[in-house]
Amino acid sequence: MQSRRWNLKWLAIALLGVVGIGLGAWSLIRPRQASPAEIRRQLMDELRPVTLKNCTLARFGGPGDGGYLMCGNLLRQVQSGYSYGIVGYDKWGCDISSRLKIRLHQYDCFNTTRPACPGGDTIFHAECVDGITRTEEGRFFDTITNQFRKNGDGAKRIAMKIDVEGAEWESLLLAPDDVFDQID
Repeated sequence: MQSRRWNLKWLAIALLGVVGIGLGAWSLIRPRQASPAEIRRQLMDELRPVTLKNCTLARFGGPGDGGYLMCGNLLRQVQSGYSYGIVGYDKWGCDISSRLKIRLHQYDCFNTTRPACPGGDTIFHAECVDGITRTEEGRFFDTITNQFRKNGDGAKRIAMKIDVEGAEWESLLLAPDDVFDQID
């Protein structure tokens, strides 16, 4: 009985191996097409810091958290701005709006305090961003694409900051390529 169980065990292992090899061979014969979201996820996994030769760094935002170094000289064609996850404070958005002389849209559905921005043109939206349009616990979430379109920015050059506690990944992964073509 012991040797029969031993033989069945090895037979099961061999069958699993054959099935595994067969599935592997099938995927080589007929590979699955990666979706645009899967391709972007793979690309994001490969991101590495680099030194840009044509970049003049400029700081937008506060001196600590909420401040960002950007290539200020590459923002000359920006026509509108988006700041996601502002938590009642948006020095980055105010700096972008006032320095570039553009309208900036601020988004946050968790903290609906409208930040002050003297000298800037900002519009606050009590709404969040996500990869899909949905309402959860009374909070409205919409896609980057829909938000650009609703604000008349569907064809404009955009400066964008997104820091929304992890939801930025789905928002960016599910965004169509033409959205990325707009963002400077």
